[in-house]
Amino acid sequence: MARPGRRPRRRPNLLPASLHPESARGKLPPIEHAIELALEPGNFIEWDEVSEFTSDLEQVKASIDALVKSGEAARTVELYELFIAGCFEKADAVHDECEFSGFVESLFESWLKAREAAGVTPAETVQAMLSWIEKDNYGFCSDLDKKAVACFSRTGLAVYEMVIRGHFEVERTNAQKVLAEGKGADRISYKLRNYAEVLKTIALRRGSIKDYLKIAEETGINPTDCVEIAEVFHR
Repeated sequence: MARPGRRPRRRPNLLPASLHPESARGKLPPIEHAIELALEPGNFIEWDEVSEFTSDLEQVKASIDALVKSGEAARTVELYELFIAGCFEKADAVHDECEFSGFVESLFESWLKAREAAGVTPAETVQAMLSWIEKDNYGFCSDLDKKAVACFSRTGLAVYEMVIRGHFEVERTNAQKVLAEGKGADRISYKLRNYAEVLKTIALRRGSIKDYLKIAEETGINPTDCVEIAEVFHR
């Protein structure tokens, strides 16, 4: 129920084609239109509407996910990108704590898998992802660099590791200069620590405790490292 003084929100009709009353007459809008309808341009989504709003978005995403399974991965790459761009445009109009952000993150993960299925080169995918992360001002991609590890094939993961390793080495060199100048370890960049976390996540996926420990020792072992290592030995 809408609060006093607030216009009741009308949910868009996002029924699957097979259930839609106009499906037989071929009047259903394409998925691109469904994305636009679900994002409700011009409407502000209040905090108590976010769950319902996100549910509608997930319904549209499910129809795109189905296209990947039916062999239309190349098409879905563009659809996911359109959806992601639309979510960024909508971000300021959603009173969200985590549900909407989590949905956008799931879009990115599906986008990565679709690019793999479509045969896009891993190098292109990695650069495109890092570009999204760099431009993200809403926190949608805050954990994407680590969650992406589970989305890549073995070949894609090797390329991703090489790129992240390159960034890590640049930041490590800069950190060594900072320490040589007598400045504290607290001046070591966030980027260095974050690249280290990505590399450790990659090492865990490959099951390499040796590589994990090497990275951890270079940036300082923390309590989380102890937990992660213990879990590996208990699997």
